[in-house]
Amino acid sequence: MRWIVGLVMAAFLAACGTTSDVRSMQGGGAPPANATILVVQPDIQLSLLTAVGMQEARADWSTTAQENIANSIATALRTRGHSPQSFSTDGLMGGRTGQVIRLNEAVSNAIRTYEYGFTPLPTHTGGFDWSLGEGVQELAAASGTDARYALFIVARGAYSSSGRWVMAVLAQSPTGGGQAVSASLVDLQTGRIVWFNIAIAGQNDMRDAAGATALVAELLETAPL
Repeated sequence: MRWIVGLVMAAFLAACGTTSDVRSMQGGGAPPANATILVVQPDIQLSLLTAVGMQEARADWSTTAQENIANSIATALRTRGHSPQSFSTDGLMGGRTGQVIRLNEAVSNAIRTYEYGFTPLPTHTGGFDWSLGEGVQELAAASGTDARYALFIVARGAYSSSGRWVMAVLAQSPTGGGQAVSASLVDLQTGRIVWFNIAIAGQNDMRDAAGATALVAELLETAPL
């Protein structure tokens, strides 16, 4: 949640009324036309932000948003001429596949911290250069497809309760909930992250099909697909 708060606050300070803060990092390389893209089951966790600032997990919101985002991603890829291949992670998080998925989340956190934050890594001066390692080949094997690239989606966020909005208004402070989604396109042979992007949801509510479609459009706008 911390990375979401930081991005939302940055967008708020930069331009009041901004509903999205889309930025991307390009690492080179791109899928060819008509490629099969492995779409890993989106990792989405949403919660309710109460009046006192506590977060209550909402599995129903997370499941709905996961389905909406997955459907929107598949539609967007087909529109761009690619063949999306969905990959469910259910029951696979305990093995090598789960390790790869958790590694992607850890590396994504590092990218958000050091590429988008104010403390760049002193040894990372040669441009965008991040990798999950050749262990991603385990994911390719588990999928049973010939996909060369995989698309990972991670979303975190909280929606303010009515009581929280009242508290924010009274305090005259932008302390409401915020939601953000990130995407990473990974080469399944080398493990290299060839593209990464973050989008702040703003008014695009991923719990709604239309909102998810708009959010995905912003997220994939700069994708080399």
